[in-house]
Amino acid sequence: MRLAFSTLGCPSWTVEQAVDAATRYGYAGIEWRCADAGLLGPGTDADVYRRIARASRGAGVAVACLDTSCAFVQQGTERHGAVLEECAAMIRHAEHIGAPAVRVFAGRVGDARRENLVGPAVEALKRAVDDAATAGVDVLIETHDDWARSDHIGLLLDGVDGLGVCWDVVHTHRAREVPIRTLESLGDRVRLVHVKDTAGEQLVACGEGDVPLSGIGELLRNAGYDGFVSFEWEKLWHPSLAEPEDALPAAARTLRELFG
Repeated sequence: MRLAFSTLGCPSWTVEQAVDAATRYGYAGIEWRCADAGLLGPGTDADVYRRIARASRGAGVAVACLDTSCAFVQQGTERHGAVLEECAAMIRHAEHIGAPAVRVFAGRVGDARRENLVGPAVEALKRAVDDAATAGVDVLIETHDDWARSDHIGLLLDGVDGLGVCWDVVHTHRAREVPIRTLESLGDRVRLVHVKDTAGEQLVACGEGDVPLSGIGELLRNAGYDGFVSFEWEKLWHPSLAEPEDALPAAARTLRELFG
């Protein structure tokens, strides 16, 4: 397993600051969500993506993933066109910066019946996966929102060959699914693991909460998982969290012990 961090945890940093921190703190890769004080997206200045590619190559820091805000479960198939257009743009950016994958979401079920949302989402995901394949990029759907449990996200996976999973261990934990159930159900579809820890609803330093991180590390080792374990410190959404200068090196030390 290789250790990465999401730039969600350092939203005010420049591209170069993030890459420098990865080398100093001992991270093998970076999962790109923010850069230069903004969320990355289709409309981000092309120079930002050029700098990500250049700085990463220059420092020997891998691009673990390019994160998107694309949500494929929509109430109304007319919305899928905009989602696919956004995803296609992010796939092109991922190809340019050398990202092996883009992360997407399923989305909210709301007051709809889950089974009524699966078919249109599957068709849209198939198109996204096919588009990504031509660029040599994977599409990873995150265990998140109303699709955190493996039996729920499995409804989408079953219909889309080649679709991978970003396993966010906090969301499956909050959905009361034990880790061995998640990994047995998703198997080699898991191609990225988001790691953080919580005490109830509060994010805390890794190893200080109630998420069974040590057991998850053992499960992944036993399964032969060799992808990235990415520390996701949600500083952008929760500004009161510890600063990245403190959180990132501390997490690197703890996660090397738990997942190394």
